[in-house]
Amino acid sequence: MFDWLYPYADRLRFPDEVVEAQFRKEYLANTISTTRLALILGLILYSLFGILDIYAIPFSKDIVWIIRYGIVAPVVVAALVASPPSIRPFKNICRCLCASWWQYPAWGSSP
Repeated sequence: MFDWLYPYADRLRFPDEVVEAQFRKEYLANTISTTRLALILGLILYSLFGILDIYAIPFSKDIVWIIRYGIVAPVVVAALVASPPSIRPFKNICRCLCASWWQYPAWGSSP
């Protein structure tokens, strides 16, 4: 049915720029609420692990809390603030933050 798309399957883009722009616009509008919900739930879960820090690593919990609440949480909040589709200038910033926010907790937990 869509045989004309198969030569372009390795590109993951539509051959027509108008169709590609329309797809990106609709995709952003359809996924922004799910992305925001995932960020909120992830931030809540990640923050709740701060309670576990008191018992698991009592001697270094201050340093871990600086990483957890001083670096990671503000990055996630920045992604939430930049994610409404009405804020057009921050659309690319939001994409970068939403794509990479999970790396910051990993940096904080590596030895």
